[in-house]
Amino acid sequence: MRMFYYTIDGGRLAGLPGPAFMEWDFARLRKMGYSVVVSLECDRLNTFEIEDAGFEHKKICVEDFTPPT
Repeated sequence: MRMFYYTIDGGRLAGLPGPAFMEWDFARLRKMGYSVVVSLECDRLNTFEIEDAGFEHKKICVEDFTPPT
C-alpha cells in the first residue's frame, strides 16, 4: 500500500488512491494509528467495507474534481 502523509499539529493525515485503484489494508492503517477515512469521491465507494473495518467515515463529496471558480 503506497501512500503519502503529512503531520499536522501532532496528528497525522495520509492520502491514498481509492480502493478501485488499489486494495486498502485496513489492519495496517489501524496499526499505524489511523481511525477515520475521509472520502472525496462519494458515488463509487463501498462505505460498508470502511465501516465494517471499524473506521469512522466522513464524506466531502467533490463532483467533478475541478477547481472552484
